This record gives sequence, structure tokens and C-alpha cells, in this order.
Amino acid sequence: MNVKTGTNAGPLLWATALAFGLLVGCGGDDTKPSATGGPDNTGGAGGAGGTDGAGGTGGSGLPPEPPVDPTPWSGAYGDLAENDFSRRLKLDVDPTGNVALIGMATGILDFGGGPFGSATASSGFLARFDVRGNHVWSRRLSTALPFGVAFDREGNMVVTGKLTGEEDFGGGPLVPADGTDLFIVKLDPEGGHLWSKAFGAGGSQQGTSVAVKDTGDIVITGTVAGTIDLGGGPLESGTGGTLIAQLDADGNHAWSRVLADTPYPDGIAVDRTGGIVVAIGGAFPYRIVKLDPGGADVWSRDIAGAFGDTLSNRVSCDDDGNVLVTGHFGSTLQIGSLTLEALSSAPLEPGTTDYDGFVAKLDASGTPLWARRFGDGAAARGIGVAAVGDEIALAGIFDVSMDLGGAAIVGRDCSTGFASRLDAAGNALWSRPFANEGVSSCLNVQDMAMSGTSNLVMTGFFAGTADFGTGPTSRGDAWPGWTAFVAKLPQ
Repeated sequence: MNVKTGTNAGPLLWATALAFGLLVGCGGDDTKPSATGGPDNTGGAGGAGGTDGAGGTGGSGLPPEPPVDPTPWSGAYGDLAENDFSRRLKLDVDPTGNVALIGMATGILDFGGGPFGSATASSGFLARFDVRGNHVWSRRLSTALPFGVAFDREGNMVVTGKLTGEEDFGGGPLVPADGTDLFIVKLDPEGGHLWSKAFGAGGSQQGTSVAVKDTGDIVITGTVAGTIDLGGGPLESGTGGTLIAQLDADGNHAWSRVLADTPYPDGIAVDRTGGIVVAIGGAFPYRIVKLDPGGADVWSRDIAGAFGDTLSNRVSCDDDGNVLVTGHFGSTLQIGSLTLEALSSAPLEPGTTDYDGFVAKLDASGTPLWARRFGDGAAARGIGVAAVGDEIALAGIFDVSMDLGGAAIVGRDCSTGFASRLDAAGNALWSRPFANEGVSSCLNVQDMAMSGTSNLVMTGFFAGTADFGTGPTSRGDAWPGWTAFVAKLPQ
């Protein structure tokens, strides 16, 4: 087994100017754990009732989450190269509303701890904000490219991605064996190193998404081209396959497997039973796979016509184990017996923009319940979806106009971000567009998560100035180029 680890639990030291340097959970957003007991966290049984008395109430398996500060905020964080197509931003929100942001970009970024980055070379970064959007810590990475992030219940941050050269997260250097390795690192709330590992034995391996169960167990997805061993023995993928694996809270192997001929997993969700749902895109057809807590197959469902967006998590679950998925498609979308027709008759091919967005709901057995189309046949797509009680939060982008069944919203004839809330049957309760102001460029949403049950948090990039409901947001000067943003939207 070729594994490189770092175990020094000492804190990472952040330079003032950072010169050395964006999941999905059932009953909530991407990776936020469920707040009530279940098979992984079973509550106590209620006492038996007397002759005329009621039985006692069973204790909950986990304490209820505290209320999350609903105060909205937004921030813009630097200059991104105009023609940089490597921009990848992902985020997660912990149970108390802190935000983790990861990504890779070409440009100079400043999240509040000082500028870092390069105007000519792409690099990865990690950042954390508090519930009000204040900078906690941030760091530029040397060679690691982060693709997935999740919080555990204690506010520790788990990140996975691709290691292209030597990287030290604070526990000693990790070096890929040959080619690129999958890495996973766990940091405490202050950015201190808890542990880090890299896996690979030749070929190309990378982590793509991560979720954390209530137990603290960590589930990751990744891509494998070659051989990888996470501790359970070598796994072979041939020319390419999807890795799904579970580690314990300390990074020790629990189980792992590779699904052949499934080139790119987009997102991951964990349901209340500890079961795992994975969205696999990047090829036709888009596929949803359900595994039991031990990694065995439960069901899979192809979504014919959909093309996965590999930059975002695109699957979630509600409290009943129903599965929510969003994406985009061209021509015709087939989910079981349900069919959606796009406004464009052209079939979707990689690189095309003649497509519409969709959001769909499947029951716990994988049977489709409903599906909704949105957009105007020109570059509309769903970026993120999350169950919020009996409702559904949805975020994405569109071009000219879109209508989910409520009032239509109008874009800027360019990429426009949106946030929507749907009821359990998929009917729109409200939708809001978000665009840059006064500049003929686009606003692109790349990821979203929920802060508590009220506020949707999104990240992406725009040019000029944008307003997310809290007043104009910009870099603070006249620079008209691209800037990364994070926005916690008003309720």
C-alpha cells in the first residue's frame, strides 16, 4: 500500500500576508449532518406507559442544532484572470453557520488575511469565514488542487482533491508516488492540522467530493486511472472509474470500491440511515447510485440526456430518504417514466450551450416522483440543491429568462445567477436573480449550501459590482475584471 500521511496535530502557522501561499447531506445541505438520532445515532427508547398513563418520550440521538445567526452578508475577494477556465469554487457551511471555501484560480485573492496568488499561474486555496462573513483564516496551496469540502459536527474541515507535487498541510510533506495522487486532509476550526493522507501507486487519482456522517465517518468520491489502495487492498480501475470510500474520523480505512466505466462523480449525499447517494456525471448518461452504509449496491438510476457539471455537488436527500438532483440537459431528458423536453431540439454535447436546467425528485427506492425544466434553451443549469425541511433550495444560472412555475425572472442576456425555493412537489415558492450591475459581463454561480434552514450561501465569480440583497458588492475599486464572491442571501 502506497500511503503518505501526516499526523502532527500542531497548528498550521499562517503568514500575515499569506505569501506562501471551493456534499450533500440528507435532511439538510451538502454535508451538514442530520440533527436527530437514527441508526447511526439512535435515541433512547421511551418508557412503557402505565395502566392509564402515556409512555415516556425517547431521548434524541443527537442534541438539536442551535439557531444559526441569519444575518446576510456578501464579499468580493480579488482579481481573477479573465480567460481563466480553471476557476473552481466549492463551499460548505457548518452547524453554526461558519463557511468553508476552497478552490483553484489564476489571479490575486484576498479573503481578509492579505493577498496571495499569481496573475499568471493557477493555484489552490482554502479559506474559512465566520457566521457574519469575517475572515478566520486562509491559505494558498503549493501543488494541491482542492475539489471537495465538508464540515463535521465539531466544525473541523475535511478537504479532498488532487496532489500534483509536494504539499505540507502541517503534518509533514505529502508527495505523489507517480503521476497524481488523491489527498484528504482534516483541519481544526483554526486551520490547525489534525491529519492528512495521500493515496496512489501510479496513474492519475483525485478526490472529487466528500461528506461527513453524524458518527464522524468520512465518505469520499474520486476518480481512479490505475491502482489505488486506501488500506483495504489495491483497487484497479483500468482506464478510469469512480472511487467511493469510507474512512473513520481519524482517516483509517473502513471500506472502498471502484465503479468501472463511470468517469466522474459530481457529488455525494448521506441519508439518515448512513446510506450513500452519489451523482456521477461527465459522460452520458448521468447516473445516480445508492449504496448502503457498508458500500454495497442498493440501486442505480440513469438520467438519459443529462450532462454532469463537474464543478458542483448536485445531489441531496430529504428527511424521508428521497433524493434530489439538479443539472442541465439538451433535447430530451428521460428519468424512468418521466420525460422533459428542452426548448432547444439539439442534443446536448460537451462544450455546447444550447441546454436547459432541470431539478428532479426520486423516492428512497430510486423511483422518479417529479421533474421540472427551467431556462430558455440557452445555458441554464442547476448548480446545487438541498432539502430544507419540507421545502427545497435550488441555485444555478440562466441566460435570458426562466420560470419554475411561479413568476418568471429575467436575466442580463448573459450568465445570471439565481436562487429558488420549491415546495415538496416541486412548485416554485419564489425565485431571485443575481447579476452584475452596469457591466456587460456575467455572474456565474459555482456552488451552494444552506446556513441553518433560512439562508442560502452561494459562491462563484462576477465582474464589476453585484447586489445579493445586502447592497452593492465589489472589490472596492474601479477594477472591471472578474472577482470571486461568497454571499449569504437574505431569508
